Amino acid sequence: MKLIRTTHKLHFYIDDYTLKVTPEQLSTLRERLKDFSMTPVPLFHFNPSDNTYESVCALASEDESLQISFPGNEFMVAYICEDTSEFLALTSRVIGYVCEIFSMEKGCQIEISQSLIFRSSEVHIANFYKVNAFTWGNNVTERKVLDNSKEDIVAITTIRKLPLNTPSYYSFVDANEQQGEVSHKDKLIILNVQSKTSSKKTSKRFIVNDCYGIYRELCDSNAELIGKFHSMCSCR
Repeated sequence: MKLIRTTHKLHFYIDDYTLKVTPEQLSTLRERLKDFSMTPVPLFHFNPSDNTYESVCALASEDESLQISFPGNEFMVAYICEDTSEFLALTSRVIGYVCEIFSMEKGCQIEISQSLIFRSSEVHIANFYKVNAFTWGNNVTERKVLDNSKEDIVAITTIRKLPLNTPSYYSFVDANEQQGEVSHKDKLIILNVQSKTSSKKTSKRFIVNDCYGIYRELCDSNAELIGKFHSMCSCR
């Protein structure tokens, strides 16, 4: 399988209030991250309480590799890169700015997810299902306890198979990849892993800029899930 793209996301939930973001605050955040050439972008967040979409304050880098948004009662950092350490270093930097600019100190839940997009042949896909389906999905949810922090977490693995000619393929890859040779037997495999602390604990126990250890543990949990995926791919 060929890895096309890896996207990391951090969700930090505040829970009891919606973050009110002013243009002045966004401008300050843009200035702090000027090496990424951040600009405001339109973004909408689905509110399940009333089944509506609401406009969200968001910034994206010029090359779209970095996005910071404030949907509802959380803030989210998304970054496209293969190296988890690079993502954590950038996230720590962004969190420091967010704490300073928005006077935010604690939250009640943390989630880190990673999405990996692969281009694969049917040989690898046969390790998952023995049926000739042109699309399928698989979802596994586990409960775990982190070794160091002893936090109860939920770890979720989702795997999807899509035709290579799906419109979303062209949003996943760069121009060079699009111009490469494509076999009709090749498919897209989308692996999404996420590890998140329990939503049942509603106390504000996470200090936003002092949770690097938990961020690291959640990433390690995801790495374990990704390792299981690769083991499945090489089992034949």
